[in-house]
Amino acid sequence: MKNFKELEVMLKPCPFCAGKAKFTTTDDELYWVKCTNTDCETKLGNVGTPEEVSVRWNTRVKATEPMTDKSSLLGRVLDFMREHKMKVGHVVPQKPLQFNFIPTLNPKEQQEIQTVLQWLADSGYITEKLALTKAGFDLLYT
Repeated sequence: MKNFKELEVMLKPCPFCAGKAKFTTTDDELYWVKCTNTDCETKLGNVGTPEEVSVRWNTRVKATEPMTDKSSLLGRVLDFMREHKMKVGHVVPQKPLQFNFIPTLNPKEQQEIQTVLQWLADSGYITEKLALTKAGFDLLYT
């Protein structure tokens, strides 16, 4: 097994904000890779050995473009999905999205919401019909 420093060199940047990724571990030997950008907070872990976690981090997303300038909005969309306890196959709830969530956004974010949803679809986290995929479920809850 390689040490964390050797594995960290091979980690790709965060797919959401292009931030630096780093390893963490818990006392009970659970391994995590997380983004060091405090505005992003993307993390992945507890899927096996450090090598397996690093492979999954590096291959879990095929993004069309990084969400660098939209990572805060993306985080809020993911929080909205968690608040609605979405499961695989569940569709993003349209009425709460339209009438509760979108009105809380500033005008620029309101214009960008479709871009964020399209990015989630292009990345395989939701379908074109806004249903949560297994990869999206893993993103929300791991």
